[in-house]
Amino acid sequence: ETIEVYNVFLKYWEEELEKARLSKLDDKKEDKKKGDDTANGDAAAIDTDKDSEDEAEGLLEEQFKLDNTNSPHAYQPSLIRALYRAFGADFLRAGLLKLLHDSNLFVGPQVLNRLIQFLRNEDASLGYGFGLMFIVTCSQIIMSISLRHYFYKCYKCGLRIRTAIVIAIYKKSLVLSLKERHAHGGAGEIANLVGIDAQRLQDLMTYLHAVWYSFFQIGLAMYFLWGQVGPSCLAG
Repeated sequence: ETIEVYNVFLKYWEEELEKARLSKLDDKKEDKKKGDDTANGDAAAIDTDKDSEDEAEGLLEEQFKLDNTNSPHAYQPSLIRALYRAFGADFLRAGLLKLLHDSNLFVGPQVLNRLIQFLRNEDASLGYGFGLMFIVTCSQIIMSISLRHYFYKCYKCGLRIRTAIVIAIYKKSLVLSLKERHAHGGAGEIANLVGIDAQRLQDLMTYLHAVWYSFFQIGLAMYFLWGQVGPSCLAG
């Protein structure tokens, strides 16, 4: 399974590199075309004005330097984009489980409020009480299952990301020369990438959904509090 995980990531990472290569070639062709047009215009000016010869040579030299530099508008390969395309589907499905859990999180307080009203009402139907009890039981079961599967999928997604990153770094280190290794920080930098940075990416997956579900929980809590105490909930 480890090789399968890496192959999935490698497929999308190679697509990112190919897009960057094609973008760089397109930029070079465009710059070369502009350089040819500039050179032709300068050549015509040389025939009429001898003093423009130095200017034409300067433009050609500048264009030559431009062709040998990376264009800032070229497509830049993105590791985050490759990881998202490889493992993003499972991560998003985990978010749906978290949404289901948080939605049922507020069922208990609402049903408890109705249970109190049910106990105060002597004429209330017994079936209504059993119905409230059934709703609470189902909501707790759904919360338990969805939360456990949420963490399972997040941990699994994080482990896959860490596996793909570690293998990619290891394979890259095998083809680097000794000079290139020292230029990129040596063995210590490679060890940090494998042991620390990859682990941080794995740990991030577990709580990255907090970016949205924290606001969702606060919003629902404020909504139900407003229904109970009105504007006074804003003071707390």
